[in-house]
Amino acid sequence: MNAGAAADRPGWLVQMCLVLSSLSLVAMVALIAAEIVARSFFHYSFEVVDEVGAYLLVAVSFLGLAPAHAAGSFHSVELVQERLSVRAQRISQKFFLTLSLVFALTMLGTITRYVWRTWQQSDVASTVLQTPLWIPQSVMILGMACLCVVLARSLRQVHIAGDAP
Repeated sequence: MNAGAAADRPGWLVQMCLVLSSLSLVAMVALIAAEIVARSFFHYSFEVVDEVGAYLLVAVSFLGLAPAHAAGSFHSVELVQERLSVRAQRISQKFFLTLSLVFALTMLGTITRYVWRTWQQSDVASTVLQTPLWIPQSVMILGMACLCVVLARSLRQVHIAGDAP
């Protein structure tokens, strides 16, 4: 595998997360709209909109992490960053990216263990659908794993930029 192919992979990963997150949002809006129409005009409820809507909200949130980082949408203290030298800015970026990556990896491990236990215990939602809970929870693993990859890529880019003359 050449360096160009490796560099394209996180871009593809970010796009995949963005598309899946967007589709989840569209599905949630469509589901809620259908519930509103069914209740208003037919006095009928699907009775699963709250549950499925919550699962889709989790998908939107976790799958949106990697694209948000890639777009630079997370909080940063630009007031401080602007006053630092270029070298100090890189050190600051490395520090915060490393800290973020450690936190994201810790969250990934914790979520993975939680989902594994849920799967082993065959936990299901106490609702009409009785959804096996590991299914919607697995989206959290996917979202955090993608964030870890994107954070690692950003850290590598800052490190490489720091090595350049």
